[in-house]
Amino acid sequence: MAWSDAIDWSAQARRLENDLRSLVLPYWYDTAIDWADGGYLPDDERWTVRRALRAAKARTLGALRIHGAGPLPAAAEKHVVAQSRLLYVFSLAHRRGLGSGGRDYLRAAEHGYRFLVGRMLDRDHGGCFWRVDRGGLPLDVTKHLYGQAFAIYGLCEYHRASGDAAPLAHAATLFRTVQEHLRDCAHGGWIEHLGSDFASLPHGTTTVEAGFDHVAGRKTAGAHLHWMEALAELADLTNDDAVRDALGEVVKMNTSVFFARPSGAPEDIMSDWRPIQRDGAVDSHYGHNLEFGWLLLRAEHVLGIAPSIELLRALVAHALRHGFDWQRGGFFTKGFDHRPPPSTDKLWWVQAEGLAALTQVVAMKEADDHFERALRLLLRWIWRHQRRRDGIWLWSTDSRGRPRNTTKAGSWKAGYHEVRAMCRFIDAFSTSGSPTHRRVRETGEW
Repeated sequence: MAWSDAIDWSAQARRLENDLRSLVLPYWYDTAIDWADGGYLPDDERWTVRRALRAAKARTLGALRIHGAGPLPAAAEKHVVAQSRLLYVFSLAHRRGLGSGGRDYLRAAEHGYRFLVGRMLDRDHGGCFWRVDRGGLPLDVTKHLYGQAFAIYGLCEYHRASGDAAPLAHAATLFRTVQEHLRDCAHGGWIEHLGSDFASLPHGTTTVEAGFDHVAGRKTAGAHLHWMEALAELADLTNDDAVRDALGEVVKMNTSVFFARPSGAPEDIMSDWRPIQRDGAVDSHYGHNLEFGWLLLRAEHVLGIAPSIELLRALVAHALRHGFDWQRGGFFTKGFDHRPPPSTDKLWWVQAEGLAALTQVVAMKEADDHFERALRLLLRWIWRHQRRRDGIWLWSTDSRGRPRNTTKAGSWKAGYHEVRAMCRFIDAFSTSGSPTHRRVRETGEW
């Protein structure tokens, strides 16, 4: 494909759709579904070991050693975020008719749904556990706003795919549980991190996993962003007044606190809205800024209010000005407010959210040549460097495209960001005459 100024957007849409159908979705179907114990087990090492064992016809896992690290056990845990994200991915794939090679994405979605509601829901106290073991026994019973949000999001998409009322009822119950226990009646917003019975954890209790810090007593941009995302879909499906009120509140909070400025700072604050002081703090997360910009328009559409197009443009423009590689393409991860980023590594999910946000701006005809050139460069970067030959995006690369983290799947990497972004681009620029494509081209709203 020639990368000229006159790029054929519809050809790019066809290429992305072919990648989804022939490589990306088959990968997740073939490797991530745990048919034996239920749910999903997205894990690189487990499948590397399985393939190697099959090739060597070995009898035991302990007989195999990789990179001198000793025996590699099978993946031992399942995370509510990965379960919910893959439930979303397979439900979306079914709704879009992307099945191929005999793969039944609705069956895959139902398989994950059964595990989510059967093993990850806390029957005693409500809400979803954070992590369970492979068979579904609880490992981390704390209740995170982030986890409840993704469970609702996945359940809403599965309801759309299956037509079954039960998933939507579970999503509504989770919403009521969050409102009862996680709603911060004293200071506004939502509490993000409580114990299994929704009792407060000691202030400052921290859980660190894969670089993500969950600190009791703090409110974060990421959790409130995804809570808005989940509420938008639940409100769209139910038109429930309580859900719509909560959606309106979190939209106002996000636009007035976490994303009030184009830099998007602060990323997290104390529960009573006091800022957290850090020396040399990184306060601009380009991925969250980009993701919030286009998800905000979705939430506003559901609420029936005017879209914040100028805020979207400002967030994207800031990320392009301070966090985009105009030589090679691709977004850096995060940086200081109006200064160059301290790291030029490029993460897969930041590229995905950049693709979705730039697609939104360009499809709405709210872009000038500057935005279109960025979208063109980003696509080139993804095809040349972020995406592997098997269609799966690298976790991270350096600024030149050399792999930094080659992880393909895991608790925090489960297809959601890139599959969703690819679908948004396809809907915006496909030459298909479907109502969805026409609506995107005419209004920019999905």
